[in-house]
Amino acid sequence: MTRKFLILLLLIFASNSLLFAEGLNGFVESNFSPRVSENPFFKNDDYVSAESRLQLSYQHFGEIGETFFKMDFINDQVKDTTIIELREANIKFSPFEFMDVKAGRQILTWGVGDLVFVNDIFPKDWNSFFSGRGVEYLKAPNDAVKFSFFNNFANLDFVFIPTFEADRLPETERFSYWNGQSLSNSSLTIKKPEKTFGNQEYSFRLSKRLFNYKTSLYYYRGFWKTPKGQTATFTGFYPELDVYGASFRGQLLGGIFAGEFGYYNSREDKNGDNAFVENSSYRYLVNFEKEIVADLTGNIQYYSEIIKNFDENTQAKGREEFRYLVTTRLTKRLFYETLTLSFFAFYSPSEKDFYLRPEATYGFSDNLKLSVLGSIFGGKESFTMFGQNEDNSNVSLRLRYSF
Repeated sequence: MTRKFLILLLLIFASNSLLFAEGLNGFVESNFSPRVSENPFFKNDDYVSAESRLQLSYQHFGEIGETFFKMDFINDQVKDTTIIELREANIKFSPFEFMDVKAGRQILTWGVGDLVFVNDIFPKDWNSFFSGRGVEYLKAPNDAVKFSFFNNFANLDFVFIPTFEADRLPETERFSYWNGQSLSNSSLTIKKPEKTFGNQEYSFRLSKRLFNYKTSLYYYRGFWKTPKGQTATFTGFYPELDVYGASFRGQLLGGIFAGEFGYYNSREDKNGDNAFVENSSYRYLVNFEKEIVADLTGNIQYYSEIIKNFDENTQAKGREEFRYLVTTRLTKRLFYETLTLSFFAFYSPSEKDFYLRPEATYGFSDNLKLSVLGSIFGGKESFTMFGQNEDNSNVSLRLRYSF
């Protein structure tokens, strides 16, 4: 832990008036994620993650509306740096009875998938997800304005994002990856859309309850969240994208049944004849969740991608026309819910790769919790999503004290 971070902790905890201020809370956490397989690119680095984190959050309800603030202070020993990240800072108010407005930095989540996303085109932090941080860090923040309209017929959400926010890809200081030709840990050259008028992002969701199911229609206009395009000089970029989708969720056979569909219209490769830009595709998922016995819940999910205008150019990029993914989740609570055991598995029959996330969390008290999480990857080929991470497998040990 660096001297700057220790001083910061001492200052915060020395100020009792700040720590116990009305509406202020947070946590202190240590996370260590040693590798469990040998990675030739990190022979002298035994950790995917080694960090200490302090989070402070503040919420205030006023006569006009509410304000919310959340900030993380991270001492990252892998990158030997101290980071301050503003996760959320927003205001929420209701100018009319039928309308809510939320403006500022916020976490946005849509859709019905379980750790699989179709119409949720908001940024993800895959670096956090693969390195053993809490699952809440899978969602990266956005600077956005969200308008919500309510009436007896349906509800409408509209999100305006003035500045494009890409997915946070696994960092090369921690992970090796498939660069299109071989495994590597060299940084890619990537160009993001310019911050100019016309490069904003827009998301719409129209929701209504039909036959005891919550149904939604979606539309997104913006860019692919990962660099799905490449120039002739091998510079990655984020092509333009439209997404049209729908979802449903409701009770069935004593459980929860849900489904989601999305058409990804790759606007810079509408005919699928541009070898340097991702093709359009159809994506869908269905899942079912039910309590199997007391304190044991199970979930099974099926997800598929179908590439439109599939040809030899797409196949040359190592892609298959159909990609299937099956996931399952089991969660068991023991000892008056002080111990939670969970297991989440991703398996792709088409790409023959997998990602396993077993986790055990024990609460010593309401404030102190210890978690052990495995991130185990494997696959037949090194260019598939999970197969390329086989040598990045790790086990995370997290100790969190909340206040």
